[in-house]
Amino acid sequence: MSRRKRAVLAFGYSLAVFLVLDALWIGFVVAAHFREALGSLMLETPRWGAAAAFYLVYAGGIAGFAVLPGRAWREVALRGAALGLVAYGTYDLTNLAILQAYTPRIVVLDLSWGMAGTAVTALGAWRLLEASGRR
Repeated sequence: MSRRKRAVLAFGYSLAVFLVLDALWIGFVVAAHFREALGSLMLETPRWGAAAAFYLVYAGGIAGFAVLPGRAWREVALRGAALGLVAYGTYDLTNLAILQAYTPRIVVLDLSWGMAGTAVTALGAWRLLEASGRR
């Protein structure tokens, strides 16, 4: 498989896996808690353009920093968790520093999700990519 095709597939798999996992996480796990804690700060309807930009950028990061350079599943998972720690950590700790309504509980929930969700996404995308290369 060419490097370009491998990169495109890694991006596509990362995007698809993370979209599904993040929708489940937001929809079934944290939506009510976030709305209760941050209700006055939240929009009724998300800014879909900004959301799309985040998912595209983050999927590229997962593919580039975890999926493509990973040689073994443990490495891929660790790279994904590290990326999640950096990305979600900067967001959560900045919000904790400047937003009164942002609580340590939100930081723990969101940062845990960022690390776990990114690790699982990277691993899933890597497995799909490996399976694609065997055909």
